[in-house]
Amino acid sequence: MRLTRPVMAFGAALMVVAATQPGIAQDAANDASAPEATAADSPTQNVAADEAPRRECHLFGVTWDGGSKKSAAARSQSGLRDTIAKWRREQGRNSGWRSDGVTIQAHQMRPNPYWRSRVKSSLYYRPDIRQATSYTVCWKGVISTAVCTSGAKVCK
Repeated sequence: MRLTRPVMAFGAALMVVAATQPGIAQDAANDASAPEATAADSPTQNVAADEAPRRECHLFGVTWDGGSKKSAAARSQSGLRDTIAKWRREQGRNSGWRSDGVTIQAHQMRPNPYWRSRVKSSLYYRPDIRQATSYTVCWKGVISTAVCTSGAKVCK
């Protein structure tokens, strides 16, 4: 997994992490409960790990503040949607990131506080907000009433 430098835009901290994930065939090859392949097995059942299909995924996290948990979460989630949409447009037509085969899933990111090095567990607003395409964690800010980080995983 490769972490790219954070980008600041519109008061939000954006963090993009690039990673590749193995495909289904790779997962089955590493599954300890899967039966071992024998020479009598067909070639389609005996796939080498290096030949397994791979999915390329990118993690996005956007942090935003607000006067309440509700407003900070809404701004964070909106910023996440806008950031992903802009990034997909910038990838170009032939990149595969603009096709219908792209999936966006919720992904829990570590909080990205503005004024602290970390967030103590007593400062979190619970419960976390889980949606199909974003996972949002919120906490009490130093200056703002609430700060939220929303995360998503985009794969092709």
